[in-house]
Amino acid sequence: MPILVPTPEGDFKFEVKVDKSSNEVSLKVFKGAFKFEQTVQVDNDGNTDAGTVNVTSDAVDMAVVTGYYDRMQDILAKVGFGDLVTDQSSNRYGQLDRGTEQFDLFDGDGSLSSSYEDMSALFQDNDGDGEADINNYDIVFINCGASEQYISSPKGAHQHSHEEFAKSVSKNLSKADIAAVQSFVQNGGTLYATDLAYDYAEQSLPSYVDFYDDDTTPASDPEQWNIAQKGTGGITTDATVLDSDLETWLGNVSCKSGNCLNSDQTVHVEDFLGGWSVINGFHTQNNTKAWIEGPVEWSGGTVLKPLTVSFQAGSGKVLFSSLPSSRNLLLNSDPRNAFCSILYLNNT
Repeated sequence: MPILVPTPEGDFKFEVKVDKSSNEVSLKVFKGAFKFEQTVQVDNDGNTDAGTVNVTSDAVDMAVVTGYYDRMQDILAKVGFGDLVTDQSSNRYGQLDRGTEQFDLFDGDGSLSSSYEDMSALFQDNDGDGEADINNYDIVFINCGASEQYISSPKGAHQHSHEEFAKSVSKNLSKADIAAVQSFVQNGGTLYATDLAYDYAEQSLPSYVDFYDDDTTPASDPEQWNIAQKGTGGITTDATVLDSDLETWLGNVSCKSGNCLNSDQTVHVEDFLGGWSVINGFHTQNNTKAWIEGPVEWSGGTVLKPLTVSFQAGSGKVLFSSLPSSRNLLLNSDPRNAFCSILYLNNT
């Protein structure tokens, strides 16, 4: 099987032997959770340039849970998994035009109409196959500010203070729901959670990432709900990219202020809001990785902390970022690059 070799520009190159007697070949692409097929033409010498291979909407099953502070659904729309609102007079200009998404969107913050299911549906067996419906997906994105008690406030209610929300967010995922997340990942799913949604990783798979706590909880046990939400708001940091390939990639894409990397190869991050979730490090070095770290302030002082991490659990993966991702590293670049960064982390 040929190996896809990524280029700094975000392309992939590969070589494969083909049957010269045929003028076409079926190109089957498998990359992480993404898999799709495309027929390409072959010349008389057995050579072909596949050109641009477009990821089709059925290449992967994705679910996105809305949150108060991150909007991964808009990133997906900007790379072709939905349409954008183009009316500049609309307060939703540049966001996902709801109803056009090519993924399943669940209400995690009371912002969607009643035509969308609450995120609780992910933890129910609505299709009668004997397991929670979260297992129907390859990737599940849970935005920062998604409820942990599902939707307990009226539709359309919003929180405006990140720090106050961090203190008050409910702590009511049931044991069955936590077990469903654990099973989803261990059976091959990818969970992508940001900031205040860290408990979806911590409560289900606690023995990998060491989130801030009181240091008395055993690594194998989940920590107290929301205890890591201690980050200081209004800070900025110049963070170090710990993965050389990711650093090279960031050096070849553009961010809103120009180059994504500073002259010292760090990444400038700003817009931290009060109460962001702090990572101490890892409980184990097995199957874990820190991608970005930087000096940050929190209630305990100013310390160098991991800011984006991932770990393998069973056949699946969890990616978590403390970064204000909808406002920074994943969104301040061209939206196509933003999604590429997700794919990069997902598939490396």
